[in-house]
Amino acid sequence: MTDRLEVGQFAPLSGLEGTWLHRPPRFEDPRGDTGPVLVDADWRAFGWRGFIQENQSRTPNAGVIRGLHFQSGDHAQARIVRVVQGAAYSVALDPRPESPTFGRHAGAQLSARGGTLMFVPAGLAHGLQVLEPDTIVCWATDHPFTPIARGGVVWNDPSAAIAWPITASVSVSDADQALPRLTDLERGR
Repeated sequence: MTDRLEVGQFAPLSGLEGTWLHRPPRFEDPRGDTGPVLVDADWRAFGWRGFIQENQSRTPNAGVIRGLHFQSGDHAQARIVRVVQGAAYSVALDPRPESPTFGRHAGAQLSARGGTLMFVPAGLAHGLQVLEPDTIVCWATDHPFTPIARGGVVWNDPSAAIAWPITASVSVSDADQALPRLTDLERGR
């Protein structure tokens, strides 16, 4: 999907309503290329409440999985995710037991070469798997980090059945490995 996305186009990511892909325009000349990456107003129609902060992770090894993380309630965050170096498989998952799409997920490969952004609506969990060494991922949020509202879903939850591209040499932090399953969220744990 990301390879077929036209420059300047917004396209829904199939599988999870409200999740979008966008390839920002780039303007090339003999010096290289330039262009807007995150235009706040472009995302308002999708539920974006405005830029609050941008976070960055650098991961030296392929196979590393980060997430799946979210914030709940009044502190829910929408995210706009992009890869500035390397490549990653980016996943959005619905962790809300009251939602008709509870447990569903959608994913897309993002790369610095392709330049595609992924929009993850507020309330959904986000995770990623690094596909190339020395990958740098940035994500903008529309609500500040609020520790009391943070939550997550373990990356290998069998009911989510996320098909991570790299299955050998997977590396996950102890904190992410200890995240609950969807069934735990359903039971209110």
